[in-house]
Amino acid sequence: MFTLESSDGFLFVVDEAVVLQSVILSPMVQDCAGREYPITNVTGKILKLVIEYCKNHVVVDGGDSSSSSGDALKKWDDKFITQMDLSTVYDLLMAANYLNIKGLFDLTCQGVADVIAACKDHKEIRAMFGLVNDFTAEEEAEVLKENDVVERGVLEVDVTLRPRWRGPVHTDEVHGNCFLPYHLFRSKTLSLFLYTIMFDDQDLSDVLLPGCPMLEELTVVHKTDFYPNYRISSQTIKKLTVFYCYDFGIDDGSRISFDAPSVVSLNYADYALSEYPLVNLGSLVKAKLDISYSKTNIKRPVLSGLLVGISNVETLHLSPDSTDLISRCVKHGLVLPVFNNLVTLSFGSKNKRGWKLLPYLLKQSPKLETLIIQGLDSYTGDVTIGLFQVKELHVVGYKGTAKELQHLKSLLAGTECIPKMQVEFPQDVVVDDAKMIQTRRDLFILVGVVSTDVAYFE
Repeated sequence: MFTLESSDGFLFVVDEAVVLQSVILSPMVQDCAGREYPITNVTGKILKLVIEYCKNHVVVDGGDSSSSSGDALKKWDDKFITQMDLSTVYDLLMAANYLNIKGLFDLTCQGVADVIAACKDHKEIRAMFGLVNDFTAEEEAEVLKENDVVERGVLEVDVTLRPRWRGPVHTDEVHGNCFLPYHLFRSKTLSLFLYTIMFDDQDLSDVLLPGCPMLEELTVVHKTDFYPNYRISSQTIKKLTVFYCYDFGIDDGSRISFDAPSVVSLNYADYALSEYPLVNLGSLVKAKLDISYSKTNIKRPVLSGLLVGISNVETLHLSPDSTDLISRCVKHGLVLPVFNNLVTLSFGSKNKRGWKLLPYLLKQSPKLETLIIQGLDSYTGDVTIGLFQVKELHVVGYKGTAKELQHLKSLLAGTECIPKMQVEFPQDVVVDDAKMIQTRRDLFILVGVVSTDVAYFE
């Protein structure tokens, strides 16, 4: 048995099962058996309620998980919390937090939340909790306006946070916490744009995103030298854009997870990370990857989780930096997954290493129909595609030079006649009728292309 002493001198004798309900009191089992243990921050009145709660939860938390037992416990909890006044509930909440009793803490938090929800307006809430209104008339009018918009079903939220104090401090030296008003995110918000916002621990996936139950489009842009280890988790998002542009803050512990099974479109730009622990994108149709290699921070990134997670795509766009990175990883043992649904592949390359990836990627894409390539001027001539099933070939940034024609001929060596081809000239190239005729003629004679579409800027 153990003896607990409240802050006002009351003694309570409890057994071990009660003590074990508290993370703070659990060490007593080893250290304080037979001795009094002071609970300095909890009065006798509140400690008695804490013990009553713990005694009632010993049996259920110890293993009786039947539905009847759970229903009975819920009824007991409801009666236990509703018979108290607000002041007692608040004191009990503080005690549960101090003693680290999670179940009691959750129950009392819900009790306070229910009281707030029952209030008619903000004035009643202020009166009940003794809160002083520190808003100016203009600020209060703005909050009421936001509430009115939300209640009518806002579809898009734009929140800009401005510091009240402006001093001679650089923005990258300012640190602090910000609490976004929850009423902005309890509505029918469909689109959310987050620009360089740091979240504590997993507050993005566990707090903010669950508060947007109808969210369909999420954009996360991060432009600081501190890399956040985020888990983006949502059951409703359909379009996801993630853009990180600094590599100064990444290290071997940097990672990101995507748990978004409804996403159909992913646009992801970043530096390669040490790991992608979870990539759950079961509905993905289109993906665009622009991932760069960080020479100094993570020399051996692990891409397998990311690539396997997107392997069900139908359209895949790989930037030149991405192909260079993936090729590096393949050299060090990365095995590409099979892209069984891939129909359209956009492939960019800026060097020999990137081009070496293309034949392997085509081999892993058995249903590919359209291949889009860019960076033909960087082709080295020692990589050939060989026979493959592509029906259409698009060349982006084509200028029609003799060097490009030779590169294209070498790249397609051994390939059966491609039924259709499209070349897209860059904006700085003037394309007239003569240029189009010459382009079609060159591609037919030198490369063997039967039909060519020419795209250009007018």
